[in-house]
Amino acid sequence: MACADNGGGTQRCDAEILQVFKGKLKITGSPTLHGEQVCYEKVTATVDAETGDILDGHGVFGCAFDTGTVKVRSLASIALNTTHIDVSTLSCNASGCALEPGGQVTVKGKWTSAGRPWRSHARFRFDDGMCMTILATQGRARQGTFRGTADGARIASGTALVGAGTFLLRTSCLEAPPA
Repeated sequence: MACADNGGGTQRCDAEILQVFKGKLKITGSPTLHGEQVCYEKVTATVDAETGDILDGHGVFGCAFDTGTVKVRSLASIALNTTHIDVSTLSCNASGCALEPGGQVTVKGKWTSAGRPWRSHARFRFDDGMCMTILATQGRARQGTFRGTADGARIASGTALVGAGTFLLRTSCLEAPPA
């Protein structure tokens, strides 16, 4: 995520992410799937420079499954042929957030890496008071390069990784109280 000073104690932050996954996918409450997942996200937010609170923000995000468009050559390269992703839009301000259907985004790209891989592992936990989501990964990865587009516009790439291993996404939510 890149942030720039707006003046007046605020910053504008932008992020654009394209991720591909091929292999075994297990999401809580769903059967284990063998296939592909392509996810895209683009977010812009104005934040309070001192507290980090989001003052205003909007973004699009979505995933496509089993598109048949991902080609993997070990840790050497990954190619994503033209893929259409249905996305949702999220707009937030001081009074709350609104989620709406956002149409479709067309993406494609290529990741290339070389050199010695390193072992990687990560665990992220997000708890919003109602649901807790845990994302855990373990495997090996290499720094790489990326070239790709979203709706024909080049995606700027500050970081690119190519990895192999396991991916776990677990979500548990509190039950709503009886009405």
